Amino acid sequence: MDRCPHCKARIKEQPICRRCGADLSPLLLIETQAGEYARRCVQSLLAGNMQEAEDCIAAAVLLHATDCNRVLQGFVQSLGKNAL
Repeated sequence: MDRCPHCKARIKEQPICRRCGADLSPLLLIETQAGEYARRCVQSLLAGNMQEAEDCIAAAVLLHATDCNRVLQGFVQSLGKNAL
């Protein structure tokens, strides 16, 4: 997260917005969890575990639907379709 979703101030390293005082720690945690799911997806792909890869990237997109996560989800889905 680069900006506070409430006031749009640039986020530094602190979980509290310097401008409006919003506690951003829950959002930062969700963003971190989504990144972990995306990494697990890639690890699952490398291990040949398609179902786990699909589950992990679905969770990542649900938590944080970044362009990167969506592209990875499309890639995983295309691999699954080719396996049929």
